[in-house]
Amino acid sequence: MALILGFLCLFGLADLVAAKDEVVVFVVDPSWDCVESYVANVPLLHEYKIIKVMTHLGPHHADAGCNLDHADIWQNIAYNSVTPNDTLATEEICPKLRSLGLPIAAVIPTFDPATYLADRLAACVGARGNPPDGPLARARRDKFVMSNAVRKAGLRSVREKLVSTWSEAKEHLESLNPPLSHAHPVFFKVLQGSSSMGDQVVHSLEEAKQYFGVQLGSTS
Repeated sequence: MALILGFLCLFGLADLVAAKDEVVVFVVDPSWDCVESYVANVPLLHEYKIIKVMTHLGPHHADAGCNLDHADIWQNIAYNSVTPNDTLATEEICPKLRSLGLPIAAVIPTFDPATYLADRLAACVGARGNPPDGPLARARRDKFVMSNAVRKAGLRSVREKLVSTWSEAKEHLESLNPPLSHAHPVFFKVLQGSSSMGDQVVHSLEEAKQYFGVQLGSTS
């Protein structure tokens, strides 16, 4: 019995060692880098080599309290540009991941805008993930397209209006019945926000105009 248990322990140890020769890739926007604290507090991730892929070179604006917990990052890879470009980043980074000679267990985005590159890298290295292309690809990332997909599936969805100028927004708000007020507010949302950042409830045209001027063109 002791011999059998000994073999079982050795097999279990071998599995653990083998697991550490697999890689988990985190795709990170430099403005939202909490990977070390996340890895430090998820025991399963300690069994893997961790690679952090940056969607661009910077700047880095992580909250000072975000990575207080330390975890070993095996490699850091950054797309060599200050401007994100998912297609070019995939062409640059995927060969580096393939050349590791180790299986990629998972590719995980850590921020909504990072999902584009994460999906592409997962497909490129053969890891499980959402298809980077196809009819529902944008619906997983763009809130307006997402609502349309929900509506087309026959499910309840919000009434919405996609606008790109204040005049379009003002025209829509003035057409509401009942009119915009504290009793009947409108929810403004950027298309690719994360963790409700950039979202705002407005109760008047004055509030709407002020908010619109700040958020127009932003993604997070």
